[in-house]
Amino acid sequence: MSTELLVASLSGAVALVSVLISTRGARKQALLTAELEQRDVMARHRDPLLWAAFDLQSRLFNIVDRRFLLAYYANGSERKRAYASRSTLHVLAEYLGQVELLRRRIQFLDLGNRHVNRTIVGHLMTISNVLNDDAVSRSWHPSL
Repeated sequence: MSTELLVASLSGAVALVSVLISTRGARKQALLTAELEQRDVMARHRDPLLWAAFDLQSRLFNIVDRRFLLAYYANGSERKRAYASRSTLHVLAEYLGQVELLRRRIQFLDLGNRHVNRTIVGHLMTISNVLNDDAVSRSWHPSL
C-alpha cells in the first residue's frame, strides 16, 4: 500500500469521526436548548402572572369584604362609578391577558413530568372554569 493511499484513508477516517462527533454534539445542544426553553417558560411568565393574580385577588377581597362596589359604585359619584368599573375591568383584563400569554406559550410545549407546571396549569383551568360557569348568575336570577 502506498503512503499516499494510507494518508488519504486516515484523513477520510478522521474526517468521518469528526463529522459524527460534531453531529452528536449539535444534537445534544439542540436537546438541551429545547429543555431549557421548556423550563424557562413558566419562570419568565411567573412574576407578571403573580402580580396580576394578586391585584385581582385584592380587588375581589375589597369587593366582598370591604364593600368596594357599595362605596364606589352604588353610593358614589359618577366619577367614582367610572373608577370602580374601569379599574375592576382593568384588573380582570390584566389577569386574563397574562393567563392567555402563558397559555399560548405553553400550548406547544411538552410539560413532561414536571409536577409543578402541571399543577399550575390545573389551577388556571379551574379558574377558567369558574369564570365560564353561569351557575352564580342562575342563583342570582332565578328566571335564568
